[in-house]
Amino acid sequence: MKRRVLSFITVLALCLNLFPAGALAADEGTDDGLCPHHPAHTDACGYISPVSERECTHSHDDGCYTEETDCIHEHTAACYPGPDDASGTDEPALCAHVCTQDSGCVTRMLACLHEHGDACGYAEGNPGAPCTFVCPICPIEDLISKLPARVSAHNMEQVRAQLSEIYALYDELTSDEQQQVDLSPCAALLDQIDGMGSAVLDGGYNLAEDETFENPFVINVPATIETNGHTWTTGKGECAIRVTGTGKLYLTGGGKVISRSGIGVEVQSGGFLSIVEPTTYIKGMTLGLDIASGAEVHLSGGTYEGSTAAIRTADGDFGALLEDGCAYYDEGGN
Repeated sequence: MKRRVLSFITVLALCLNLFPAGALAADEGTDDGLCPHHPAHTDACGYISPVSERECTHSHDDGCYTEETDCIHEHTAACYPGPDDASGTDEPALCAHVCTQDSGCVTRMLACLHEHGDACGYAEGNPGAPCTFVCPICPIEDLISKLPARVSAHNMEQVRAQLSEIYALYDELTSDEQQQVDLSPCAALLDQIDGMGSAVLDGGYNLAEDETFENPFVINVPATIETNGHTWTTGKGECAIRVTGTGKLYLTGGGKVISRSGIGVEVQSGGFLSIVEPTTYIKGMTLGLDIASGAEVHLSGGTYEGSTAAIRTADGDFGALLEDGCAYYDEGGN
């Protein structure tokens, strides 16, 4: 009997589905140097809290000013007696000009003798001084918080490098500081590394829970990824899983493979991909599947989604990717 219901493939080609990125605004706090290991400033750290200047309440009055007079008036004929004047004087006896501030002859200058004191309320500001304490523990705790929960074949070397950095910084601490650091997550990962056997390293991988990986997982040998219904998420890189020309991938378990930055699963020329379970879900930021020319792909189940296209095949023959008796369906069942 042809597999129709249990082995159908839903292809969601979301070509123009653009979503605006959300933004979270947060107040930028002042960097005062405090942390759990330096909860309060001390004389040793040198911190001085800044103090704002308090303004003077003194108001200038007439006694705070001096006046200087420099007459700029130029006499005209109207300022002098006419020829019929009996006084016979040639002085500008008739001039009515009066030097004032309005006429521009008098300049009023501030010469306040006020001195700040308790009466005026003035207080000088102080920019303060930053805390000079540098915590040697917080950077280690930050590195520990970024460790993965589990060690896998593809992230083992990265975890080793992270642990080496943590222990190198830990060795530089004093004995009192070392007692404040919880290294139990590091010890747990070391135990996992010590206990990893060849079943994980020879191309097989089992998801025991939802996992998030930083970089793509490269398949260059025959391998089976058993998702057990869990979600495989990759945050960076061009794809979540890449099958090279020497690789064969059997994706089982009906779980999810999600790429947050690129393609879900990429199959390069010469590579092989098999997907059977209808509950398999593969989503990429751009493409769900990207199939190169010369790749061998067998699809008999799954849902595929991408913002550019659900599936891209270099050969252009989408039917060649399907197992016998299977067809593509959109989300409406057509």
